[in-house]
Amino acid sequence: MIPFGKILKQSYWITKTNRFLWIFGLFLFWGNITVLANYSFDQNTSDYQRYDAAINTWISAKPMWAAVIGLAAVAVTAAIVYLYFRSRAGLILSVKNILDKKEARFKKGFTESRIYIKRIFKISLIINIFLVMLMALLAAPVIYLFASGFPLRALILGILGSAVFVPIYVTAVFLTSLAPCFVVSFNMKTKPAVLSSLDMIRDHWPSLLIFNLIMFGITIAATIAAIAGFMISTLPFVLLTRFVYHTGGFPAAFITGFGIGIGTTVFLFFQAVLAAYVHTAWVLVFEELVKPTSAVPETEPQIVPETIS
Repeated sequence: MIPFGKILKQSYWITKTNRFLWIFGLFLFWGNITVLANYSFDQNTSDYQRYDAAINTWISAKPMWAAVIGLAAVAVTAAIVYLYFRSRAGLILSVKNILDKKEARFKKGFTESRIYIKRIFKISLIINIFLVMLMALLAAPVIYLFASGFPLRALILGILGSAVFVPIYVTAVFLTSLAPCFVVSFNMKTKPAVLSSLDMIRDHWPSLLIFNLIMFGITIAATIAAIAGFMISTLPFVLLTRFVYHTGGFPAAFITGFGIGIGTTVFLFFQAVLAAYVHTAWVLVFEELVKPTSAVPETEPQIVPETIS
C-alpha cells in the first residue's frame, strides 16, 4: 500500500525547498498547454467560423507573412515540446538526487536529461498513437449505427466501448507517469521500461488509482486557486481602466495590458509550482514501489567448525 500522506508531505517539502524544480514545472505546464490547445476551440461556432474566414482572407492577402508566422509557430511549438520532455527527465533526475542526498541543481538536471529525451518521447508517442487508434476503432461502428438510424444500438455499443476504453486510458495515464521513471532511474530502453511499468501497474493498480484520484483533486483545487489569483490580481487594473476611460488621461489599453500581464504571471506561477509538485509526487510513488519488499536484512550463514567425537 502506498503511504499517501507521507508522499504528499514529502513532495510538498521537496518542492518548497528546491525552488529550481519550479522551472521544470513551468516547462511541463507549457508542454501540456501545447497539447491541449488543439482541442480548445469548437469549430462549429459562428465566432470560430468568422475568425477562420478573416484569417483565410489575411493569408490570401499576405502569403509571405503568413508563411513566416506559420514557421515561427511550428518552431516555438517544437521548442516547447522539446523542453517538456527534457524537463520530465530533468525533474526525475533532480528528485532522485535529492532523495539520495546528492547535488541537485537545475543546470545539472537539465544537462544530464538530454540522453533520455528520445526514449521518453518515444514512449509518449506510442501511447498516444495507440489511444487515438483505439478510440477511432471503437467510435467508428457507433458513428455508423447513428448515421444508419439505429440510435439505441449505437448507444449500447458506445457504453460497451467506453467500458473497454476507460480502463485502457487509465493504464495509459499510469504508463505516462511511471515509464519515464524506469527510463531515467534504471537507464532502461523503451520496451523494458513499458513492460516493467505494466508489471508495476498490475501489482499495485488499486493504490495507483487512489493516488491518481488524489492528484486529480489537488490539480483541480490548485487550478481554481490559480484562476482566482489571476482574477484578483487583474481586478484593480480593470477598475482603473474603467476610471481612466471615462476621465481621459493615461492610455487605458496600456493599463489593461499591464494588468493582464500581472495576472498571467500569477497564474503561471501557480501552475509551475503545481506541475513540479505533481510530478515530484509521482517520482516518490515510483521510488516507494521499487523499494525491496523484504524488511529483514539477509545475514550470511555462520560456519560452524566440525568437532571430532
